[in-house]
Order: sequence, then structure tokens, then C-alpha cells
Amino acid sequence: MKCLRFIVIFALLGWLFTSPLLAQEDIKVGSSIDLSGPLKVLGGNVLTGIEAYLNRVNQNGGINGKKVKFVVYDDRYSPALTVKNVKRLILNDRVVALLGIFGTPPTLAVMGIVEAMKVPLIGPITGNGALYTQVNRYIFTVLPSYKDEVNALVKQAVDDGHRKLAVIYKKDAYGWTCFRYAVDALKSLGVDSVIKGRVDSPQKVEEVLLKIKQAKPDALLVVATPEVSRPLVAAMLKHGYFLPVYANMWSEFDGVLKGLDPHDLGRFKKVVVSRMFPMLSEDYPLIKDFKEDIAKYFPDKSPDITQMPGYVVARVFVEILRRAKSFDSQGIVKAAESIKNLDIGLPEKISYGPEDHVGFSRIYLYSFNGKYSRIK
Repeated sequence: MKCLRFIVIFALLGWLFTSPLLAQEDIKVGSSIDLSGPLKVLGGNVLTGIEAYLNRVNQNGGINGKKVKFVVYDDRYSPALTVKNVKRLILNDRVVALLGIFGTPPTLAVMGIVEAMKVPLIGPITGNGALYTQVNRYIFTVLPSYKDEVNALVKQAVDDGHRKLAVIYKKDAYGWTCFRYAVDALKSLGVDSVIKGRVDSPQKVEEVLLKIKQAKPDALLVVATPEVSRPLVAAMLKHGYFLPVYANMWSEFDGVLKGLDPHDLGRFKKVVVSRMFPMLSEDYPLIKDFKEDIAKYFPDKSPDITQMPGYVVARVFVEILRRAKSFDSQGIVKAAESIKNLDIGLPEKISYGPEDHVGFSRIYLYSFNGKYSRIK
């Protein structure tokens, strides 16, 4: 009987250590994204991009046989809710990493938690300077910074001959940061004339535009979000006031213009927009993969450039996981710091190190008149 008992025990132990269920245990990661608040469209697109790439990975066997399980909660772009969500993800869901926390105020709200609980945050969807100026052991950026984006737009405006810029931005952490970057960029180029266009609420956009008009700028820099761009375009049409516009990606200024009839669109004589990644019409391996994955996993949706940040963040994160010797915080951090000249299908490569947690920095600029044309 004792012999039989030992045989049964050894058989059970053998099953436990070779069980496909254990071998395929999920790698659980999480995020907090605005899915029902003021930036729900952008947040939803970021989520689509993340899920599209993770679906590709899981369908092709996962990471060493393990599927990546993505747990996401809606924070309605409220930093207080982001804090609650992140604590829930770490303490209850037991995620091994955070991926693509969406927005500047939400990301800033959880930086301390990430560091205190030693859970890596890969690719926050923000370009706030606090993430780029000093190394936080547990945060790795993927996207270019807001400073990179604003500098590119300002330099283009100055190269185009403009010397008196008005800057429209929303009264929040994101807007103020971008405004300061614009002021600094202009000063570095020998331009001191900056007109402040702070928007306290979307209802105040028309009032702000009329004050800007009185100051007679020669170009308009828009570093805002769609809730500002929509009333801004309406006010420009209403008052027949069409300055050259230089707009950041998240403003979706060009997206608002696409909804206009050809006559009204033609009244916007010059619009330059920035992109963190190439437009979908360009021929790069990343763009090809992205289009295929959106079509395959989200056939009811069209590929959109604002899905791309989530897709790229997920792609870089998966490459980190593939290098990890263990799926815990230290294993993931060490794997991330080992990344050198990673090619994800773009001209620019990505590298990290113990003293360098900053990812991409290149910005792509396009002129828009109903169609996009790359500014070389």
C-alpha cells in the first residue's frame, strides 16, 4: 500500500509540473484608460491599438507558451480614479507590469505608486517632461516627449517665416507644459513674441480666439485636445479668421477639419500637424503589420493614426517580455534595460539602459489640406 501511495504521489507531482495549464499560465498586465470621459475616443483608440498587437502575440503562441492577459479599467480621465485603478491592478489583480496608462494628469498621479510598489510602467501615453528628465527605475517611455513634438512644430513655424505666434492650450497640466515648451523653443530660435491663449473650458474658446485676433499674430500653435479643437474650428469659420495653424497630434485639429465640406475646408489655407509615427499611407513594416492586425482583430473599425501609440507601446512591451528571464518586476526592468537598437519596423530604433529609460524621440510633420503631405 505504501508503495502504491508513493507511486500515486509521484504521478501527481509529475502532472503538476508538466501540466499544460500551468505551463500556459497568463502573464497578467494592466492599464487605466479614459473610456467614458472627455477623451474617451482617444482612449478607446489607444486601447484598440494595444489589444490588436496583444491579440497577434497570443494567437501566435504568446510568450514562451504563456498568453498575455490585459486587464484594463476606465478612469474617465480622472487622476483620482487612476490611482484607485492602479492600486486595484497591483494589489487585487496582481499584474506584473502596467502598460500604456493614458494621459498626463493620470500618469503623474501614479508615478509615486509605481515607484513605491516597484511595478514597472511601460509606455505611458503621455510625453510629459517629468518622465524624460530623470530616470525612474520602474518607468520606461516609448513615445516621443511633448517637448520633442512642440519643438518640431515651433521650428517649422519659424522656418516658414512666422515670428509672432499665438499658443492655444487648455488649462491643465498637459496644456501648461506644452505652452512652456513653446515659449522655450521660440526663445531658443530668437523669437520672444508669444501670445497666450489659455482656454479654461471649451465654452471659452471663441472668447480666447477673439482676444488672440486683437493681438494680430501671424500663426497659431494649437497644443490641446479635441474638446478645444472642435469649438476652435467653429469659431474660426464663424469669424472668418484663418491663420496658418500648427497643431499637435492629440488636438485632432485635422480630424475636425475632415468633417467640413470642401468649401469650408479650403478656407484653412495652411495647416501643419505633428505625428509621433508615420501616417498610415506610408510604406513601413510597422504600418503594414498595424493595418493587418486592425483588420483581423477589429474588422468593424478602420485603422486610425491615434490607435498607433497603443500598438507601438504593446509591441515594445512584448519585446521586453521576450527578453525577460522572470516575469516579476526586477526581471522585466532588467529585460527592458537590455534593449539595444530594437527594430519595430520604423527608421528609428529604440534602446534603453540603466541610465536611459527614454524611447523614441523623432517627430513626423505633415501639411494637411484634405490630404496629407510629409514635410521632409
